[in-house]
Amino acid sequence: MEIVGAVASIVTLVALAKEVWTLSTQLLHDCQNAPEELFRISNETFLIFHGLESISLSNQDHGLFNHLTKDEVQTLEKSLAAAKVSLETIIHLHSRHTGDKKRTLARLSWSFFDHKTVKEHLVHLQRTESSLCVILHVISIRANRKAHDENSRQNKIILDLLQLCHNNLGNQGPMRIQTEKHDNEASRMTTFQFRRKWGLLSSWASALNCEFQLCQQWRNGFQEVYELYARFPIFWFGRQKFLILSTSFRTQRTFLLNWQLLKGSLNFCNVISEEADIVKACQKGDLIAVRDLFKENNASPNDVTADGASLVWYATESRSFELVQFLLSAGAPVGAKTLLVASYYRQPQIARLLVRSGADIDAFGDDGFTSASFLFGYAGQSRVPQTEFLQMLASNSFSNFNSQDVDGWSVLHRAATFGTAADILCLVRVGTSLHSRTQNLNWTPIFCAVCFSNLETLEELWKLHDDTDMKNAKDLRGWNFLHIAAGAGNFEAIPYLLEKGVDLNAFSNATSRSVPPSLRDKSVTPTQVARNCGEVAYGKWVDALKLAGQDVEPKPEDIDWTIEVHDGIFGGCECCKSWNFSMLAIQN
Repeated sequence: MEIVGAVASIVTLVALAKEVWTLSTQLLHDCQNAPEELFRISNETFLIFHGLESISLSNQDHGLFNHLTKDEVQTLEKSLAAAKVSLETIIHLHSRHTGDKKRTLARLSWSFFDHKTVKEHLVHLQRTESSLCVILHVISIRANRKAHDENSRQNKIILDLLQLCHNNLGNQGPMRIQTEKHDNEASRMTTFQFRRKWGLLSSWASALNCEFQLCQQWRNGFQEVYELYARFPIFWFGRQKFLILSTSFRTQRTFLLNWQLLKGSLNFCNVISEEADIVKACQKGDLIAVRDLFKENNASPNDVTADGASLVWYATESRSFELVQFLLSAGAPVGAKTLLVASYYRQPQIARLLVRSGADIDAFGDDGFTSASFLFGYAGQSRVPQTEFLQMLASNSFSNFNSQDVDGWSVLHRAATFGTAADILCLVRVGTSLHSRTQNLNWTPIFCAVCFSNLETLEELWKLHDDTDMKNAKDLRGWNFLHIAAGAGNFEAIPYLLEKGVDLNAFSNATSRSVPPSLRDKSVTPTQVARNCGEVAYGKWVDALKLAGQDVEPKPEDIDWTIEVHDGIFGGCECCKSWNFSMLAIQN
């Protein structure tokens, strides 16, 4: 039998088996005390019907008969032929008894004649069922093996394509990112820029022991969003408590009052000392001590210190994930700015837990700092990649990668200053703009990398810009990268900048702002800026130029430094109000 014949036989037998099963079921329903053989026939035909139907459907969907050899098809042919004879005979016997009114004669006929015949055909049906099971099993094994081979083939194709793609990327050089040619276009990408903030005077807040802050988060031509934080002292049965309101709302820019509450919380909590046992236990990360204080009713998960810091705040400071998890399960509230603490201490695991517990992913701190901003530039923070934290923010729909603080610094400015190349690449991949500019000197992030001697981020940013005109970039003073490097004492970057084509003899604008006192209202070159920083600095400048194959006059030894008018200090940071490097600027 060929495969086409086998398929046709199966289709016929499916119909026959279904008919036998239906007749057997009907007989069992009509007869009282029906013979045992009828039950067995009904069960066997049911199994055969579904076995044949499975083979038929599988062949239609996947062509599974292609998995059988010629000998196996012949075996199937014999089973199907025997099954057909048995099923047709049983149908004939069933038809003799269906609707038989002479029940006594029917039982006698069954006992003397049909009983033996049915038993024989029942044995044939059992053999057919066994054959079908074996065939289904063989088909299943071979189909699985074929699927495995196909998967292996597809995997090899995918791996070859990935390798080809990797090779092509390697041949193309650094990753290219399309950059805007106009800074005005880039500024439109800014989702938030710190604008206005209102609050009580510090003297009033201290005297009244309360706090009130209203911050304009962002605005456009149609609406404004504000964040309100208020903390008021209340005395309750001789104990001081705080009523804390934290909310944000949207107002429409219309003539009539039109506003919408976005989110918020209201807490009524105990005020405790910063020297309290519960605070010390949280700062140490001592989970057992915290648990016992709660059990003894000597503390509450809702407690806060006089400055509004919660227990979750102090537990995050201890960097204990288990303690923060315990406090949240005990009912400790998640404040609007709690995530900023996890960012400051660089704890991505705790940050994930806080976000799942309702922390505001887009919360702003003082001066417009975000959870991304706090990752870079604080005392005690080593220069290690923060890509895990940044990816956590991105995966939770953080929308303020392009936000700018009160000075116009974005997180990319801070990463360029205090971060690593991996941080830069991660931020650009999540959509952070390379072109956002600071408010004072109109710096893009790459200027910060030069000023703060971060050669790693400088090189990465230069590759990402991939702009032949980058060598001519200047700030509001007309200073190019070499001016800034000279003023900041970044001699390590001099060979790299010269290699990239930055003009050593470019003149700046004459200005009195953000320049050394001795160079006010003068148009100067980078060499003149280095000379103004003093004898030691100028000597290092000349050495760096020699290393890059450049010669400069005059030599340090040819200058009479006792009469030379110069300031003798480094400076030029975008965020410094005077010509020096303050520790505050370096740390913040």
